[in-house]
Amino acid sequence: MTRADHLGGIFPFRSLSLREQWWSIGFILSFLGLAFSQALFTITLFGLSIAVVVEQLQKGAPVFSRKAIGLLICPWLFVLVIPVIQCIVSSTWQPLASTQRLHLVLLPLISLRLFFLTKKAKEILIDTALLICCVCAVILLIVLVNDWSTVGQSIEEGKHLWVPNGHPKTTAILFVTIGILGVNYTLGQQKRPHFRIVSTVFLLCCVHAMTVRIAWGMLYVGVAFALCRYFVKERQWKPLLIGTLALLTTPYLLYQSIPSVKKRIDYTLYDWSTFSQDGEANTSDALRIISWDVGWKTVMKQRLLGYGGKSMDEELAKQYALHYPAVKKENILKPHNQFLFFALEYGLPGAFFSLVAMGCLMWYFGRSTGIVLCLVFLLYCFIDSPMYRQMINATFWYGLGFSLMFVKETHAS
Repeated sequence: MTRADHLGGIFPFRSLSLREQWWSIGFILSFLGLAFSQALFTITLFGLSIAVVVEQLQKGAPVFSRKAIGLLICPWLFVLVIPVIQCIVSSTWQPLASTQRLHLVLLPLISLRLFFLTKKAKEILIDTALLICCVCAVILLIVLVNDWSTVGQSIEEGKHLWVPNGHPKTTAILFVTIGILGVNYTLGQQKRPHFRIVSTVFLLCCVHAMTVRIAWGMLYVGVAFALCRYFVKERQWKPLLIGTLALLTTPYLLYQSIPSVKKRIDYTLYDWSTFSQDGEANTSDALRIISWDVGWKTVMKQRLLGYGGKSMDEELAKQYALHYPAVKKENILKPHNQFLFFALEYGLPGAFFSLVAMGCLMWYFGRSTGIVLCLVFLLYCFIDSPMYRQMINATFWYGLGFSLMFVKETHAS
């Protein structure tokens, strides 16, 4: 074996072209930002976006397919035309290029750029993403172990935990996304490296330890989808039947055998019972349910074009005061539902076209493991507003970008 081969094994980036090395470093910095620093992530995100545009202006740049642009970018552009119409109708100026709106276009563009990396570069990035997440998880678990007496109580009460990047929900979704990708990638390989298996299992265990309900549910639903997809693809009907039976019985077994799971479920049942029987409106789950009802009532008052970004809070506050005066002012929430959020900002047409855009994602990723992430994320959108959280939005899009390596028609070598 030559000296270059030895160095290629120790430093896998040496086997990549110079352009791919720079792109890989950019994506790694972005993932470091997702795990540890929002400032680093934001700087890297816009730097990568500029790099994509500059590269497209050069001769011989990789060409995005019409299908990709038509299904991943154009639907969101159509949704984002609505703020322009709102300004024209109301004759008032509103910021059109908010950070959240910009991400709906930039992140699909960057995830498409991942498609043009070679398979080797993508494998290196997946391993690096697993490593970064595991390092973050180790730091988190050290804190959990040291302060478990207080942290355990916080988890049971549905409160957020300390995490390296300051965004507990983002960290949990990052672990879930990379973990689900790790499961799919491991199932799809004949040779299954121990590092990927161990790191994936470690992340899944960490998600179980650190999360309360949403990410925890996404994790198990995503793994179930991944296993189901694999058994159907491989025509292994007996394991599929056994797995389905296990899926139906697992929630009950977990509830009976794992105290932390029982406490989380009991906490949810307690919230629901106090809300439905005693009218207690200031518990975690009750506030989410109320936010859906208030959001829908507010949408119905201006269903065509919505409220835009400025007057939404005022209208929601009025509806809370009218229908749920018991809710404390500091507990007033925007709807914990992405599509209600779109309806408030863009009206019912905007909510409809956002559903179309999500459908286009599932259509485009329908022949890859990305369909699993799309389905899980779609479920998440009904109980939260992830498109308006910068880093969760990025985690989702990067997950889809990584899943592009599984698309059958890829020409990456």
